[in-house]
Amino acid sequence: MAATAFISCLNASTAVGQSQPSSSSVKWINHNSRIVIQANDDGSNHDEGIQFGAGGSSGSSLPYRQIMRLRYNGNVGIGTGNPAERLHVEGRMRVGGSNAGLWIEAGTHDWFVGRTHNSGSALRFYNNGDQMTLSADGRLSLGISTATASNSLAKFTVKSGDIHLEGGAFSSHGTLNFRPDTDNSGDDAIVFKNNAETETMRIHTNNNVGIGTNNPLAKLHVNGTAKLAGALTGTSANFSGSVQANSLTLNVGSFPDYVFAKNYDLMPLEQVEAYINAHHHLPKVPKAAKVEKEGMNVAQINVLLVEKVEELTLHLIEQNKQMKQMQQKMQALEKKVQNLKK
Repeated sequence: MAATAFISCLNASTAVGQSQPSSSSVKWINHNSRIVIQANDDGSNHDEGIQFGAGGSSGSSLPYRQIMRLRYNGNVGIGTGNPAERLHVEGRMRVGGSNAGLWIEAGTHDWFVGRTHNSGSALRFYNNGDQMTLSADGRLSLGISTATASNSLAKFTVKSGDIHLEGGAFSSHGTLNFRPDTDNSGDDAIVFKNNAETETMRIHTNNNVGIGTNNPLAKLHVNGTAKLAGALTGTSANFSGSVQANSLTLNVGSFPDYVFAKNYDLMPLEQVEAYINAHHHLPKVPKAAKVEKEGMNVAQINVLLVEKVEELTLHLIEQNKQMKQMQQKMQALEKKVQNLKK
């Protein structure tokens, strides 16, 4: 016959006996070789759970302090009396050992964070295969089980709000900095540097991109020579240096074929001469001072130059007609002179 011993707390007194008490109890059931700690055995509606605590020594004034609690729903709390999950730890938790880590099983996908027998001092993040490894020398690798100089980042640091990537085969010993607005000047930026810590490119918080400058004043600001191996489209582009191209296409609204229309009002050369003497430039052509100050629209100035060439062509055609007429008159006069000599 199995023997069962009960230790129960009833009405602030202790009772030990063979009959099952109707309150919280400690059971020792012999034939199953187990100890059962049971609360609210009488079915009363209480939610105290089973508490583990400690107090001061007999001569100490240190009060009782709860260390762990097992609630009726199966949740276990360490450092908290109201565990919200199966294991709820309020405070730090330390795991030791050569294969220390945290293993999470979720269906067919297992997650592991920690050390394994073959990872040395590295910290591994595992999900049915190595996803990320952080080695003892600070190297970070993604999707690789062992971080080495040829397959990982030499440094990955977050300091004062900056994210800094340095070294490794992937970056060729260059750096990539994410800079916050530390001085409230609105200079948040992504900065690219070479191995000499010289800034080569910057993406500013206002979406301007600077190459060779740390203060881009346009969506793309290049301080130096730029080579474009394709079409350049957009509303405007500013260049402080020279532009070299094998082909340049300019969009224009109209082209001056209107000069050859019969009703075109061609200014006589006498009026052109008078205009030049008065204004020191051709009609419709902007003044030199304005161009030097504001620059010029290449498309417009080219259309205007074609217009002047076509006007000049009409003048030359008219001059050619007049010259032919004069030649004919000269030939007629020569004949008359020859006839008079006979």
